Amino acid sequence: MKTKDPIKVLIVDDTFPIAKIIERLLEERYRSEIICFTLSDGAAAVKFLDENPSVNIIITDFKMPGMDGISLLRNVSAFHPDTRRVLISGYADIENLTNALNECGIKGFINKPIQSSQLYTIIDLLITDIRLSNENAELQEATRKSFMELLSLVYDIMSELSPRLFDYSVHTAGLCAKIAAEYRMSTEEMDVLATAARLHAISLLGAEEKTYTMPLTNLPRELRQVYLKYPEASSEMLKSAPKLEKEREIIRLHHENIDGSGLFKMLGEEIPFSAKILRICSFYCSSVILLGTGKESVMQGINSKSGKFFDKALVGVFLRTVSIEMGSMSYPVLVCDIKPGMKLGMNIYSKTGGVLLPEGTIFNNINIKRLRIYNEFSPLKEIHIVIKTEPEAV
Repeated sequence: MKTKDPIKVLIVDDTFPIAKIIERLLEERYRSEIICFTLSDGAAAVKFLDENPSVNIIITDFKMPGMDGISLLRNVSAFHPDTRRVLISGYADIENLTNALNECGIKGFINKPIQSSQLYTIIDLLITDIRLSNENAELQEATRKSFMELLSLVYDIMSELSPRLFDYSVHTAGLCAKIAAEYRMSTEEMDVLATAARLHAISLLGAEEKTYTMPLTNLPRELRQVYLKYPEASSEMLKSAPKLEKEREIIRLHHENIDGSGLFKMLGEEIPFSAKILRICSFYCSSVILLGTGKESVMQGINSKSGKFFDKALVGVFLRTVSIEMGSMSYPVLVCDIKPGMKLGMNIYSKTGGVLLPEGTIFNNINIKRLRIYNEFSPLKEIHIVIKTEPEAV
């Protein structure tokens, strides 16, 4: 809703002439500033609001057959929280009125018989509140657009200064988005993570290119320190942007290791989950895009660091996601994570050396159940079982 749009008011009263009186009073005073709708029962009002969620104010009688005013406003509070709520009452029922105030977030009470002065005072206040709220929303949207334009400019500068580093950051952000989707993260969380991923290496723009295109062990001491501290440096560079506070924290901590061996010595649950996602995605993309390491080799390295550098559960989701994109590439999973339709990548052996399941077996509910029973009473030699997931035929 724009600031200058008419205010929509729904009036509900089982005594329909009273609803029409309120409508007439409002239209006489506010004219084109208000659009009124009138109904005579609560159930119809609920349906109307579901079909017209942009209603700004609801004025309802307290005592009505069927759904009373409090029940109606309770529903409005739950499903249309931005709609301002006003209760009409001719009954001196203090307890119910108090409940209505507490449960339904009532913005005003109108006594019967209705006095125009009381009605106008309440509606004046609500209109002012709505207009201010809309102005604030418009200001926030304008600020958001300006901020997004600024970010777009930053991305353009990054692409000009270092196309390779920019390409790496874009791929990292895309991979983060896929992992976040697997965990059904909220839109806001995904947006924050995407921005953090695009900006996490911004401090490396001024560094020598070999700082991020050579293995860490081959770097001179000074450049090695630059690389090790770039997460903190990137976070610090964004300090002047208050809107990026969440992103800065993800960037600052995205090199922390699960076992506490990172710069800030943070362990497991102390590390924000989004930082864990950026950790594994940036490691993969930097290895493949910046260092030129083979994808299978990088994935094997990630698996070997599961529980040390990377979250174990996250490693499983990550490897599965990347493997599906690559096609029929093997990756390890826990026995409990095997699902029907997965294809076994290599033989599974018992302790005595016998083949429990041969390579190429397609898992189904029966052989999965047997395998889990076997693993429970006689743990397999390997904690992870290597399988492969092949993309469905198109």
